Amino acid sequence: MGRRGRPRKEGEPVVIHIRLRLWPGEDDDLIRLLAEPRKRARLVRMALRGADLSRLAASHEGPSEEEILDAFSRLIF
Repeated sequence: MGRRGRPRKEGEPVVIHIRLRLWPGEDDDLIRLLAEPRKRARLVRMALRGADLSRLAASHEGPSEEEILDAFSRLIF
């Protein structure tokens, strides 16, 4: 029986640990947005790439393909 799921990526990943101090009453929007541990890394990547996370927080959906392409087009190399 073959492997299930996504194929493994080649090489070793670079792991970066980030610690945030979020304050209730001041950072409630971020606390709600980051409440699901399995989505945190994806959300941080999106934020660093310039995605509009306020819309994502309001809808609880993933970004559209257009939003992803727009975020990539704004990257500065």
